[in-house]
Order: sequence, then C-alpha cells, then structure tokens
Amino acid sequence: MTLLETWVDSICIEAAELLEHFQWKTDAQATEMLRSSEKLSEISNELADVMIYCLSFSDILRIDVSNAIQRKLQKNAEKYPVQEHKIYYGNLRKRGHLLHGMRPFCEFQPVHRDCERRVRLKPSKS
Repeated sequence: MTLLETWVDSICIEAAELLEHFQWKTDAQATEMLRSSEKLSEISNELADVMIYCLSFSDILRIDVSNAIQRKLQKNAEKYPVQEHKIYYGNLRKRGHLLHGMRPFCEFQPVHRDCERRVRLKPSKS
C-alpha cells in the first residue's frame, strides 16, 4: 500500500465512522439525535477527523483547498443553477426535511481561514 492509499483509506474510514451516527436512522430519529449535545459532540469529533485527514491529504498533494472549493462551487453553479433548485429546497423546508437553521448547500458562501486572513468565497455572478 502506498502512502497516498493510506491517506485515502484513512479518509474513508473516518467518513464511515461519521456515517455510523446516521446510518439506518429516519429523518425524525436523526433530528432527535442531534438535540443531544453529547451526540453532537461525537459527530463533531468525527467530522473534525475527516477534515483533518482531508486537509492533510490536500497539503501532501499541494492542492490549494480554497481555490479547489471555489472552482467546484463555480462548476456546480453552472451545472445546477440555484433558481432551478429553490423550489426543491423550499419543499424540503416545508416538509421538515431540513433541520432548523440549516440552509441547503446551494445557498452557502463558505468561509475558509487561510493563516491569518479570511477569504470569503463568493458565488458566481450569473
């Protein structure tokens, strides 16, 4: 097994540990579980593990994560325009499938801290 395979395997293992918290749960069960600060802390820890491995892997590959995310969001915006998906996400909210306070992915403007500066990723102007 190569070093890169080891990193990718570690990302998959940590992602699977995150998945275990939600696997086989209904939306109602998952929502109830997330009301527990203890469970939310466990999930937060698993998510942190995934992010640590992903960021470390991107560092090994010398991938600028901020630029990669910006390019991917631009590509997604062109492929899946927000206007076409607002009805879908509105229906999810009405049916209670989005947890209180959650926004659909297409509405995010992620913030990435790069050393001491903050870089706000902006959506495309289409």
